[in-house]
Amino acid sequence: MFGKRNGLGRGEGRGHGMRLRDGSGQGRGRGAIKLNQQKNLKKDNKMKVAFVTNNGKTVAKHIGLAKKIAFYQFPEGELIEIIENPIMEKIKDKNIVIEKDNEGNRRLHVGTEIPRFLKIKGVDIFITYAFGKGVKDNLLKLGITPVVPESHNIEEIVQKIKQNQEV
Repeated sequence: MFGKRNGLGRGEGRGHGMRLRDGSGQGRGRGAIKLNQQKNLKKDNKMKVAFVTNNGKTVAKHIGLAKKIAFYQFPEGELIEIIENPIMEKIKDKNIVIEKDNEGNRRLHVGTEIPRFLKIKGVDIFITYAFGKGVKDNLLKLGITPVVPESHNIEEIVQKIKQNQEV
C-alpha cells in the first residue's frame, strides 16, 4: 500500500513511499530543494546541507553507524567540512559492542543526539538513505528538513541542488 508521508519531502513537497499498516514506514519526497524558496533559507541566502557518509562520496545507509557527516554550503555547493559522526565517536569512546539488532534496540540515542548535533552545526537539510520515525520527527521539530534522495552519489545530489532539480 502506498500512502503520503509528511516530513520526507525534498524541500517543499510531501513524502511518498511505502507505509506499513501501523502507519509507519519510509517515504521518499517529491519536489526539488528550491534554493530561492526553501523555508530554511537564511537571511544571507545560504543553506547548509549535511550528508551522512562512510567515504565522502556516497550517502550511507545507517545514520548512527555511518563513519562521517559531510557539510555543504549552498548556493555554491561547496564542501565545508567532513567530520566523524558523533555517534561513532561515542561507540569508540565507550567501547560499545554493536550487535546485529534493530537500530532502535541498540540504545545509541541516534534519534535525539543527531538532530541536536545538526541543529548546533546550523544544518538546514539532512540527507540520508532512510529515516526512522524518531530521528525524522526530532529533525522536523528542530526545523531541519529530512531528505531521502533518489541517487546516493553525493556529488550528483549537490549538482542537482545547485540547479534546483529534484534530488
